[in-house]
Amino acid sequence: MDDKKGKGALSRRGFIAGATAIGAGMALAGCSGDADAEPSASGSDSAMDAAAAAAGAASCCTGCSALCAFRACLRTAENGDAGIGRFLGSAAHPESIGSLCAYGYASAEMLVSEASASGAEGEAGRGGAPLRRRDDGSFEETTWDDALARIGEALAAAKGQGRSVAVLVDECDLNGRYLYGLADALGSQRVYSYASDGGSDARCGELQAIGASRTVPDVEQARLVVVVGASSGRMTPGHAARLTAARERGAVVVLVDAMVPFGMPAVDAWVPVLPGTEAALLLAGAAALVREGLEAEGASACVEGLDAWKESLASCTPAWAARKTGASEADVEAFLARLCAAAPACAIDASCPGSLRFGNAAETARVVCALNALLGAYNVAGGTFVVPETSWDAAARHYATGSAEDEDRAADGGFVPRADGGAPLARVEAGSLFDLVEGIEAGEIGALVTGAPEVLAWACDAERAQRMLPSLDVSVSICAGQGQYARLCDFVLPRCSSFEEPGLPHVAYAQKPAVCRSAALIAPADDVRPLRDVCCGIAEAAGVESSFAQEIDARAEAFLADAGLSSEALGDSGSVQVASLGVSYGDAPLFATGSGKVELRSAACADAGALEVCGFADAANAVPENGVFRLLVAALPITSAARASSEAVRAFVGKERLDRMLINAESARALGIAEDDEVVVSSSSGSQTWRARLVGHIHPGAVFLPLAAVEQDDGLSPLLLVEPHATAGFGTPDLSQATVTVRKVGA
Repeated sequence: MDDKKGKGALSRRGFIAGATAIGAGMALAGCSGDADAEPSASGSDSAMDAAAAAAGAASCCTGCSALCAFRACLRTAENGDAGIGRFLGSAAHPESIGSLCAYGYASAEMLVSEASASGAEGEAGRGGAPLRRRDDGSFEETTWDDALARIGEALAAAKGQGRSVAVLVDECDLNGRYLYGLADALGSQRVYSYASDGGSDARCGELQAIGASRTVPDVEQARLVVVVGASSGRMTPGHAARLTAARERGAVVVLVDAMVPFGMPAVDAWVPVLPGTEAALLLAGAAALVREGLEAEGASACVEGLDAWKESLASCTPAWAARKTGASEADVEAFLARLCAAAPACAIDASCPGSLRFGNAAETARVVCALNALLGAYNVAGGTFVVPETSWDAAARHYATGSAEDEDRAADGGFVPRADGGAPLARVEAGSLFDLVEGIEAGEIGALVTGAPEVLAWACDAERAQRMLPSLDVSVSICAGQGQYARLCDFVLPRCSSFEEPGLPHVAYAQKPAVCRSAALIAPADDVRPLRDVCCGIAEAAGVESSFAQEIDARAEAFLADAGLSSEALGDSGSVQVASLGVSYGDAPLFATGSGKVELRSAACADAGALEVCGFADAANAVPENGVFRLLVAALPITSAARASSEAVRAFVGKERLDRMLINAESARALGIAEDDEVVVSSSSGSQTWRARLVGHIHPGAVFLPLAAVEQDDGLSPLLLVEPHATAGFGTPDLSQATVTVRKVGA
């Protein structure tokens, strides 16, 4: 077997031939909303399921932070041409449970598109040799030895001048820990990570409230399920299935959101709120519980700052919530009645990957934690599980803080969040991208190594990056596909895609967490290298130890052994549930905070400039009226797939009008806007022209624009309508929401 080719890996030709055909079909089925229209490639077929057990390879989708596990079923033909018969979502993974979402299938197609492309001389493309930027901005091919030698020399020069080396990691990268290891070897404390789907923002708030433990809503046993902020995220197959099963069992499912999200199953009620105002409704719910004497017994024993928080709830009346959210007071009252009737079996569900992606996402996450505490819902049937963070995930956390003390805490399996000197609280979780940008512009950072240059788009636009990156001694992009920001770097090093290299283990948190690991599905393109090898090569060229890779591998094996697993067994199945990593009903919840309690009052938050007592931080100041709207942005799977080569996908985008601006039909008619009219969407950052699609499932004061990626075929990107800036205290990107005006072209 070719040593570049993992167990069960296909030839590149066979992979491309098989996956291109099914990628478009699955993406189309996932977006159509018609389950009956789903093609046999992704439906249930016992013969194919049986074949999957005999032939195939396990992998994980990196389209969002859910990292759903799946198995690629391999097929062979009499002529010897191999290909992928279909993708089967892992039944053991809590978010895939036997399927993938449309975004997952579309992401697979994008990988196929990138795999089939190669860079021409002087162009940044897929595969081929490393690229070095010429003085005129164009690229030239070079050898790996030459590229690594030049990079090592530049890194040493930056350190010699007292300038830091920064490392930027995408949290959705299965092998991103090797970049952490490289940073450690280089002695860098400038380590930044961010989930490319925006899911890091709410996580920062959770860390301040409950520590590093993960929350998982117990939808299966709840009497009331409150789905919060899902329209900015992605509905996974597992999530949708749990909500559907809950309704069939008799639970009431209420959606609190500016828009009914794509892929959302049927709900019992929708409370339409302005984008970013979900916390106001939840605070009104908490106030109602206090007024009705429904505060959980023993809540004060597990909550720090409960009295101060309850005092702050006095002003959170139904009328106040209606004013803040733009919902009717009747809708607010109905929601409060449902909440009080179902307590404590209320699952507050903000678990969609990338959900609550607004400027106040962290504060809203704190409110969710507070409401759960008031309900007494933690580890109670129908409430919310508090699942301790695994030692494997905790071990990586010290890189974000650069603290040996934190590394010791991580080794003990617990992490206590902190912020030094009022630093942005995002640095406690993953570093603030704005720290990175400002450090480069101030000359404090002399070099940047990243496996995710496009993540910079959350903190600075391309024009700013074009001015900023050349000021570095060296900037290095290690990417499977070269986008706009990668092409601004000095070196573009082609790495294996997630289909071409095995991944390190990762944990999908649930009551019974799943441990997952991906194998290589396809032989690597010519002259590309696994991220592990690239990081080791850079370390050796810079004259530092490269043993970190072996240490990371050893930690991975030790973690698997402690969980009763092995690489071989996990490699065959891809995903295994491990009960010992989870929790049971009645278990005392582990809050990894300084007090060991849920902290609703935080000196660290106050010092950093965030709210001391968790509450409502409005995400926008302007009141939507007279053609002024709050902007809601989210990635649609089909628009992302439109960047791939499939003409079928492109045709479907046009047919279903998924590339349109969504606006409430009544709001549109009041402005003289009709279906398919051209409209100008304007903000303080610029204007864009879109086609309008009139719908009833969006708040009258909001408009929705689909986000495909930093680069779109038509040049449109809602990101360009928002001036990137950091949220108060937390330092996370406030880039998903803005206030815009909408007018008909020619009006």
